[in-house]
Amino acid sequence: MIKLKDLLTEQGRTWNTVAPTIPTKYPNTFLKLRHSIKSAQALSQFSEEGKQKVGDEFNKFVEQNGKNRVARRGKINAAFDQLPPEDVVDTPRDPVNEAFTIDCKQLFGENLGTSPTINQDVMTSVSEYIKKRKAELKQQYPEATTIDIGLVNYRITATTSRVPSANPGNEKLADQRYNSMKSAFIAAANKLKIPGAPGEELKAVKGESGPKYVKDDAKYGPKGNRNATYEKEFGEHRQSYITFTVDILVEQPPIRGKQTPGARNEVFSFSLKKRTFKITLPPFRLNFKRFKMYSTKVPKPGFCPAFDKRRNKL
Repeated sequence: MIKLKDLLTEQGRTWNTVAPTIPTKYPNTFLKLRHSIKSAQALSQFSEEGKQKVGDEFNKFVEQNGKNRVARRGKINAAFDQLPPEDVVDTPRDPVNEAFTIDCKQLFGENLGTSPTINQDVMTSVSEYIKKRKAELKQQYPEATTIDIGLVNYRITATTSRVPSANPGNEKLADQRYNSMKSAFIAAANKLKIPGAPGEELKAVKGESGPKYVKDDAKYGPKGNRNATYEKEFGEHRQSYITFTVDILVEQPPIRGKQTPGARNEVFSFSLKKRTFKITLPPFRLNFKRFKMYSTKVPKPGFCPAFDKRRNKL
């Protein structure tokens, strides 16, 4: 059995012998092409006219795609009569996730489960995030041909303190706010046509939260004029949040090889493998008049399913 090391040595020897025989303006770039040993062997048997055709087509390929890009990602496939099928399996990528919280607390009035502005406010926050983050990514990765942001999941948090509320009652109030925020987020995601919208809904956090309330006007102040002690103990348990997770895709899709005939029954193609960029994401925060949106810990990492479907079609 031929050892892998010996096979690679033979492949390198064959390629280093045949590559300089191709007349091209970019010999060093040609030498860096990815190739199989079968392609190298086939190319070594091409006629002089066929090798000239390979060189001419390679010059065009470099001029269309750039010398550096071809050197990093280029591949040649060569054979007689018919090229073997290209390996179109993409290298699996890791998800690039970030999560954000839209703080809707200020949008709801006291004991109100709905807000007249929540649909537009949520739409504005998500839209502004996508627009600004994409603009940043385009500056960071100018070579990328694909920059997109897709949804992975979302979670609604709608809690009240345990201070009794007669109208409509704490549990009902939490349900109303949950429904308002969920409806607003789904509507925004769908209207903006975000890939993967609206994403998986994670288990909601809703209902009463925090310590039990015991009426004590001396300690907390009378109703309508509560003091700092009251807010410290019960205020943090009144929460109205939308937390959503996105998957960020930044890449150069592959360029599949187009079979080109040589002088006789020689055939060849040039292609570029896909490039996925290693992404760094600076912190992100948006402040609006009535509410704010800020980066938060990713609750559940994952892929945007729309990216996987699109990737498989490339």
